Amino acid sequence: YTCVATNEAGSDSRTVTVIISVPTVITQSPLNTTVNSGIPVVLSCTATGEPRAVISWLRNNITLRSNNSISNGGDPIILTNSTMGNCSISDPASQCVSSSTLEILNSVASDRGVYTCVATNEAGSDSRTVLVIINVIPTVTINPTLIAISPQDLNITCTATGKPS
Repeated sequence: YTCVATNEAGSDSRTVTVIISVPTVITQSPLNTTVNSGIPVVLSCTATGEPRAVISWLRNNITLRSNNSISNGGDPIILTNSTMGNCSISDPASQCVSSSTLEILNSVASDRGVYTCVATNEAGSDSRTVLVIINVIPTVTINPTLIAISPQDLNITCTATGKPS
């Protein structure tokens, strides 16, 4: 915008650039996910906003970083961030799109938790939270050899662990 002032003595002008920031909005968010242990978990999140949003991930309210191991004995996580669109101030039709994917390649029971995608820019932030459940195949424990003396009763104890119980 240019402001021009003119009188009998002459004129003066000043130009100002107006930058309109648009708060970030998550347009694609992850869904609650249930997988069996050993199966990869992939969560995706996409946001728009101007300036371009920065996307981060939390697990149980703790910030995750790429290659951090989030489980006991599990594989590290992989965070992949990308951007799409021109994101041009001079082009009102342009869109600033940010995407992020969180991958757990070999899930284990301790990867279970509440995961949050947080998209932030200088105009605001938006977040989505999902639950990740990891099922664990049952393991049966039993004494392999039992001796019974007739005519006494015999108790056979069998225990199993797994998730869900």
